[in-house]
Amino acid sequence: MVNNAVAGQPVTPADVAEGIVFGAVGAYAGEKTYPLRGFRPYKLENIWNPGIDSLRLYGQSAVSGFIGLYQGLLDSGPACH
Repeated sequence: MVNNAVAGQPVTPADVAEGIVFGAVGAYAGEKTYPLRGFRPYKLENIWNPGIDSLRLYGQSAVSGFIGLYQGLLDSGPACH
């Protein structure tokens, strides 16, 4: 969807639906792969000294990001021609 917008091509409802589906699948897969136990990490210290829940949250983001990367690879071509 972003590639189409950058290239000046119209963004169709199918592109929006595809983004929603891949986003939902990525969030669900990340949550099931690395479930949080206890509280969500909120302290800045978790960046340089991550606890177990911080590592699980980073894992969720990584899984979701890889699924989003897969969606980008499925696009028809590069953003700029």
